[in-house]
Amino acid sequence: MIWDCETWKDDLLNYAKQLASWKTLRTLSAKDLHLLERETFIAFYSIRKLKEALKISPALVSKTIKVETYKSKTKKADHLNWHKIDELYHLDKSDTKNIKISRLINVFIHSFVFLVVENPSGGLGGFYVNSDHSKKNQLWYISVNTVEWLAKKIGNDFPASTHFERDPTTREWIRFK
Repeated sequence: MIWDCETWKDDLLNYAKQLASWKTLRTLSAKDLHLLERETFIAFYSIRKLKEALKISPALVSKTIKVETYKSKTKKADHLNWHKIDELYHLDKSDTKNIKISRLINVFIHSFVFLVVENPSGGLGGFYVNSDHSKKNQLWYISVNTVEWLAKKIGNDFPASTHFERDPTTREWIRFK
């Protein structure tokens, strides 16, 4: 359980700054890609730990964000072909879906496909990602701006109060907004 969340949230704000700098690079080096991958996984793990420790307001975690989705083709993603997304998903036709932030967190943490997308003009554009559960059906694209926004929102979210009631059946505490 996280006791003091301030340093965790400072790290998320620093991650948001790093994302902003990666957006401006002409090309992403192998070292940049390694750091980007590592810091992204750490950021989403941190967000989930903050959520589970009740250090993020429920209203924020229940918000939805837009992602682009691409349906799978007949060939399915596996451990040897996961990076060949053009063979696995219909990248020429996307749909826009609203998903809860809590779901996005889990997709990044349990990602099966995780690919960095560079803008044609250079710099970080976003991420292709799906989970071990969703790989059969779809691939998501999340823009770097969305991930940066999320890191900033959570990094600056300090709930002032919360309300709990004990469930009479399970005797577990239930958090209300």
